[in-house]
Amino acid sequence: MQKGVRYNEGHALYLSVVARKEGSKRGFLSKKTTEISRWTEKYFALYQNVLFYFENDQSTRPSGIYLLEGCTCERAPAPKVSAISKEPMEKQQHYFLVIFGHDGQKPLELRTEEESDCNEWVEYIQQASYSDIIIEREILMQKYIHLVQIMETEKIAANQLRTQLEDQDTEIERLKAEIVVLNKTKEGMQPHHNNPRGGRTQISKRSKR
Repeated sequence: MQKGVRYNEGHALYLSVVARKEGSKRGFLSKKTTEISRWTEKYFALYQNVLFYFENDQSTRPSGIYLLEGCTCERAPAPKVSAISKEPMEKQQHYFLVIFGHDGQKPLELRTEEESDCNEWVEYIQQASYSDIIIEREILMQKYIHLVQIMETEKIAANQLRTQLEDQDTEIERLKAEIVVLNKTKEGMQPHHNNPRGGRTQISKRSKR
């Protein structure tokens, strides 16, 4: 495991399980061993700012852990092919380095068979800094708070509108009641004519006399 990194074994195993299931980037990479300068294929899983590697994709325990905080990751030129090398040429084309910020720690040399895969690994590892994760979390939290404030403002506005509509309904009902009262009052003030024809007859008779 990486020097200078201390993990409780249980915690490391738990994180490795999470990395295998939910890691942002997972897959096979060829890793250069420092002892014999030989390339061996391992299964890697990146979770937040920790890079795990396993003997294969079925392994339950990690063979190594690298803490990526403060590291840099970049593409590297393919080394010159030895005349006695037995490896196919296409496997020596896509290299990248993980350079750690710890003094005396050798870079991690990795390679992929596909250039697109190599570029993705470099990009994901470059974004794996824990400080960047904290910054991203703060940005997301600010956005969340802003959305909550907008929702609260809209909720208050909706309640105010509902109150205004209820007040308007009450006012409409009051006006309707006043109109009914006014109509009844108006009807009561009009004169009543029981027999208008009879009245005209009496007036005519008096005129003849």
